[in-house]
Formats: sequence, structure tokens, C-alpha cells
Amino acid sequence: MRIPLFSYLVLLALVISPAASRAADTTLEITDQGNNTYTLTRFASTTFTLNTTKLLERAMEDAKQFCTERHRTLKVLDTRKYKPFLPSLGIPYGRVVFEAVDPNAPVEPDVPPPAAAAPGSAPIELKPVPSTPTDTLYRDLHKLDELRKDGLLSEEEFQKLKQRLIEKTQ
Repeated sequence: MRIPLFSYLVLLALVISPAASRAADTTLEITDQGNNTYTLTRFASTTFTLNTTKLLERAMEDAKQFCTERHRTLKVLDTRKYKPFLPSLGIPYGRVVFEAVDPNAPVEPDVPPPAAAAPGSAPIELKPVPSTPTDTLYRDLHKLDELRKDGLLSEEEFQKLKQRLIEKTQ
């Protein structure tokens, strides 16, 4: 039985390409925020990447390696995985915000002491405002509208996706 050369090459590409692309399937970005605080983001190579958990795991490994190379201890401040609703809305990523702590430095409390209040004034408590489904819906609708204005979505596609988003949040 003879296998045509084209079929053989396609089969070979299917077998080799996943293994070859594993090493360079993502890009890495490290940003210095000051005070030994860094943001490390591991971006997917395509918008069709589904496994953002793997991207976040690799970002954590990179942060550990970054700190180890500098003889520092990793202190994770925040993590985030991002997978867009539609592939054309952005590139998936895993992000780690961390502090590279000097293991020989004195330990400082995590919470700064409260500032002295003016005499006769009551202390003010600031509470974080949680994100609501309405905020998320507004942000997603805004992105869809931008795609429509850029000509990437037709009016019909925009209306269908808008309706799907509204139904999803109800």
C-alpha cells in the first residue's frame, strides 16, 4: 500500500507540531511595579487557547524561577486567568502579581497602621465594591459594540450576540 506524499506530510505535521509548539506556545511579560513588586503575565500564542489554568500554572512557575534567580522569596499578591467570551475579543492569559521578598529583611506587617484621624472626626471605613453581573454585562456589550463599529461584526451578528449576553445574565 502506497501513501501519497501529501498525506504522509500532513500526518507527520500533525504528530510533530504539538510537541514542537509546546516550548514556544506562549509569550511572557514581566513588569516591575516598584518596591520589589512585579506583574508576570503568560499570554497564549493564539486566541483559541482554552486552558487558562495551565497558563496561570506556568506563570506561577515563572514567578518562582524569577525569585529563585534573585535569591528572593515569592509572596503572591494576586492571580488572574483571562479567557475572552469570543476569541476575537482578546488573547487568553494567566497573570501573577507578586513580591520578591528578601529572606533576610525584617518582617513587616501586611496591614499598614491606620492614619491618624483629625480630632473630633469619625474614622471612615472604605469597603471594596464587588463586581456585579451588570458591570460584566456592560463591559461585554461595550466590547461587542466596538467590534461592530470596527466592522468585525455585522449588525445581525451583533444583535444575536447581544441577546445571548443579556439572556446569560438573567
